[in-house]
Amino acid sequence: MTRAQRTGRLVAAATVAVLTACTEQEPLVTEPPPPIPPETELWAHGMLLQQGTDAPVLCVGGVMESYPPQCGGPEVVGLDWADVAEHEDAFDVRWGEAYVVGTFDGRRFTLTRPPSTTVPTGVPTPAPEPEPDFPQLCDDPFRGGSQEAGEDLDAQAALQARLIDYPGYVASWVSNGRNLFNVTVTGDPEQAWSDFREVWRGGLCVAQRDSPPQKDVLAAQEAVTGIADEVGVLGAAGTRTGLLEVDVLLADQATVTAVHRAVAPWLSPKQVEVTGALQPVPG
Repeated sequence: MTRAQRTGRLVAAATVAVLTACTEQEPLVTEPPPPIPPETELWAHGMLLQQGTDAPVLCVGGVMESYPPQCGGPEVVGLDWADVAEHEDAFDVRWGEAYVVGTFDGRRFTLTRPPSTTVPTGVPTPAPEPEPDFPQLCDDPFRGGSQEAGEDLDAQAALQARLIDYPGYVASWVSNGRNLFNVTVTGDPEQAWSDFREVWRGGLCVAQRDSPPQKDVLAAQEAVTGIADEVGVLGAAGTRTGLLEVDVLLADQATVTAVHRAVAPWLSPKQVEVTGALQPVPG
């Protein structure tokens, strides 16, 4: 998954059974960064798009997969489409993906280097996204049940209904791609296992985690969504570890502080990761 795809995540309510593609990770300590001077060079990787005689934009916050594509983002100043090696034209729209480097005044992104299909000089090569990992949390998932019971779709629905309001519920996923449910809770895992076995006799593993319950993560996510227009939030999503990932246009001091303030009733700064679509060029 590219950074452009990552920052294109839409803010969405989590489903009852969190079949998330996020990998296990320790919550990060995310202190507000120092102020970013306006002359700082920033970089991004994403789609550039221009419709008719309108100014070109750098797509952030998601791209509609229509033909031609549609998106929104900051105006790009100084763009010469001849510098975008691979671009398309259709229905009076021109678009193409590229790395860009420039400065940002809060509304316009002014290029200081030509767009490139390769990682710009001074920018570290992005690490590949890890493969999704859905671990099985116990050795005997059919304890107190049976493998055959896993085909009961009504029971699956009953389990999901039980999870939604269960005290201390953190997250859940299936580790066999179908019906072997793994559930994490903040409280006693054996008590939770017993409670879930009342409605679900198929594969089941329950483990304890020192993570915020899902209801707190969802409340924090909703609070972040509420300040989206104010601080440039592009999307937010919870992980099964209780970490809330928040994508913003620019993760400057004011933005990160605003995000931390919004989630403070439910999450600590250690449980929030704020990532900017525009990143300072190192050096």
